[in-house]
Amino acid sequence: MNIVRAFLLVTIIAAPVLCQSERNAKQVALKRWHEAVTANVSIQLGDVVNDVAFDGSHLWATGRSSGNDFVAKVRASDGEVLLTIPLDNAGRLSYDGLNVWVSRFFFGVVTKIRASDGAVLGSFGAGKRPRGNGFDGQSIWIANDPDFSPPEQSLRKLTIDGSFVQDIRFPDRPQSVAFDGANLWVTRFAGDVVSKVRSSDGVVLGTFSVGDGPTGIAFDGESIWVVNTDGDSVTKLRASDGAQISTFRVGDAPVPILFDGQSIWIANFNDDSLTKISVGSGSVIGTFPTGDGPLGLAFDGASVWVACTRDGTLRKH
Repeated sequence: MNIVRAFLLVTIIAAPVLCQSERNAKQVALKRWHEAVTANVSIQLGDVVNDVAFDGSHLWATGRSSGNDFVAKVRASDGEVLLTIPLDNAGRLSYDGLNVWVSRFFFGVVTKIRASDGAVLGSFGAGKRPRGNGFDGQSIWIANDPDFSPPEQSLRKLTIDGSFVQDIRFPDRPQSVAFDGANLWVTRFAGDVVSKVRSSDGVVLGTFSVGDGPTGIAFDGESIWVVNTDGDSVTKLRASDGAQISTFRVGDAPVPILFDGQSIWIANFNDDSLTKISVGSGSVIGTFPTGDGPLGLAFDGASVWVACTRDGTLRKH
């Protein structure tokens, strides 16, 4: 593993660049629509930006400025920063319909923030080193990756009020999660696999081979897409049974991935680029330049925002 990719697994820092996406009926069903600014936007949030998420009207981003970690609330329609919340070691983000959840890697917790007003509602034990987290309609799931302690590497389930439900041990560095409507899928970096877990009871339904160093993961309504950071590729699996459909080449050191209702988007960390892929064929529709070190993605119903670690910005184009 090269130094850059080792860095990606230890730190989560990125600022977004936004790319315009076509509107269709599925997007309308998936997202809350608003009048979006269509001009290029670059928002300087700090020295680094770790991740970005969308709550239906606003973007939420984590980052650091002058040595101080923060969570920022940004109006998606015009890019205005509405709120900045000091929060040490703020990392990966998810949204549950009412609240934003923030993984805090070195603190071993996730913090719950009410999206309407930014009130911090509490912090809850998430394991030794929480990375990606996600919501399944009822519960919060967190991938834990204490690389120094394989026995403690796990997928943790919490209730929506932060109460512990269960840990599922995965001793090969869990990274990110995606929900397919019934099951959680978790990438396992050191095993070059993903696992499918029934969300209702945590039963592991299967484990499936993908590419080299899987990190980001997304669901498109039928298939699971897995980013292979060390393989510079993305693997498409059939969600029903985990069968591998195909693997497609993308840029150098891809990490985050999202589905916008029509296409798959992947950010390539070393290339400073964003790749757009056809869901049906897997063909590359386009490659777009981003800011420096893209490591987070969000879709606001009209555009893609890219979080770029090295220049401390959220970007939209």
